[in-house]
Amino acid sequence: MTAKWENLHFFVGYGTGLTDRGVRCHHLADDGETVLESFELPLTTVGHDPYLLSFWEYVRLYMEGDEEDLEMLASQLEEVVDVAERRETYGGGAQQTWEAMVGSGMSAVYVLFATPLVHFFSFFRWLGQRTNKIPFWPAEVEAECEIDPNDPYLRDRDHLAPKGAWKPPPEMEELRRRVGR
Repeated sequence: MTAKWENLHFFVGYGTGLTDRGVRCHHLADDGETVLESFELPLTTVGHDPYLLSFWEYVRLYMEGDEEDLEMLASQLEEVVDVAERRETYGGGAQQTWEAMVGSGMSAVYVLFATPLVHFFSFFRWLGQRTNKIPFWPAEVEAECEIDPNDPYLRDRDHLAPKGAWKPPPEMEELRRRVGR
């Protein structure tokens, strides 16, 4: 799928758990209402985590070629879902399911009862991963959008900030305003 940037509608939506959120996108037809395709960016967070908005702002600035705040946001990006050219592992899916269902700061009793459910839902997530195809870009898109390996803003499993590096930037209110929150 290729689309004009102005035909993409991004929003924060609920995931599969009760509290997990992700940035989703609807590719809209020219009428501005008909949804042609949908996808979710590869990061979910629990609750109203400002990290999600920073991640979205990083993607938006990168796609628009705006380097104003990109360096600061890219230096703090410490997590990506490792699914480039391969399927999610069982462990990766279980971690995502755990974070969506349990989050952090839960009591030991809740964790004890939630653990079997996490494994139950993780199995079906893993099964879904095995029955779906691995997404790929068509050759013409790959050729047009080739990423320079020395791109200072490249963030994949090999180009991340260390865990715990993220701090809410002082500009968070400005970032929230930009994304409509």
